[in-house]
Amino acid sequence: MKIAAENIKIVAIVSTYRRSVELERLFQSLLGGTQPPFAAVVNDDSADAATAEVVRKLGIPHEFMVREPAPTNTAASGWNRALDLAAQKFGDQATHYLIIDDDAKVDEDTLALLLAAQQKTGAMSSFPAAYDPEDHFYITGQLVEGRYEDAQKRCKTREDLRGEFQSETPRSWMFQGLCHLMHRVVVHSGIRFDERFWMCGEDLDFSVRVAEKWGSVFVPQASCWHLYGAPFNPRSAKNSAYLKKLSFIQNMTYAGYWRSYGRRIRGRWWDFLRGRGLGKTYLRFLKDYGTSRHTVYDLAWVVFFGMIIAQPSNCWSGRKLRERRKNFLVSDVE
Repeated sequence: MKIAAENIKIVAIVSTYRRSVELERLFQSLLGGTQPPFAAVVNDDSADAATAEVVRKLGIPHEFMVREPAPTNTAASGWNRALDLAAQKFGDQATHYLIIDDDAKVDEDTLALLLAAQQKTGAMSSFPAAYDPEDHFYITGQLVEGRYEDAQKRCKTREDLRGEFQSETPRSWMFQGLCHLMHRVVVHSGIRFDERFWMCGEDLDFSVRVAEKWGSVFVPQASCWHLYGAPFNPRSAKNSAYLKKLSFIQNMTYAGYWRSYGRRIRGRWWDFLRGRGLGKTYLRFLKDYGTSRHTVYDLAWVVFFGMIIAQPSNCWSGRKLRERRKNFLVSDVE
């Protein structure tokens, strides 16, 4: 569905938590681009006055929604509330919707390149190459052609990556939701994030379902940086990372055994034995956190409930784990 450049209208959608500095940096990069968003929707999970002030000064039509912190909140529900509000308030004007993390930053031509790739290929979803703060390319998706992981090994800089792919925009079946541009048809269809996913992996699952129905392309010529916002409470950051990792494992185990695309995640049985697919994820967790009684038990818990009981991490089993570990210190397992 080709749309004349002058008729393009993008709504930027962001979900944030006490990251006013990062949010301001993000919108400076978006609004300073050659194809800036015409409107924005920001979901704030902290009722933070500094965040509200950043949004108030955007200078474009916007909606600011506040959700009081609660144990039942999930990343998926935050994104869904923002998507629903964006479609409700700007759906009659918007041609595209951009889901982007609050600690991201884009090049001035990123959105224009993502749009051009959709126009060229007919796909209704596109995402850029992601870079860490040191400007190193890191894997955020899987290409149908199977070249993405190989490219990561060879390409460490933007110049390397662009030289690898030239003007190609390969099809992709899964990618991280750091920066995801979708045609209005996708959002207006009613597809949303699965709120049974507490944290980590909800974006991957969403991207696969979008790609399966409408097609997605990787645009290596476009760039987005993940600058990793500082944790609000550094003392609890390690514990939070531990629980998020377990949440990711439970979500991906569930997807690997119960989603239609599951085999592509879990691999075949010999991949598991060779430490690939989900097996690689499990081994990496044990490498990072050790093989104490606590870690082995927690890993077995999330794998069992994800694989056998078909529960992602926001179901009873995941909530029970987080309740049991709410006063837990990572040092207990190291």
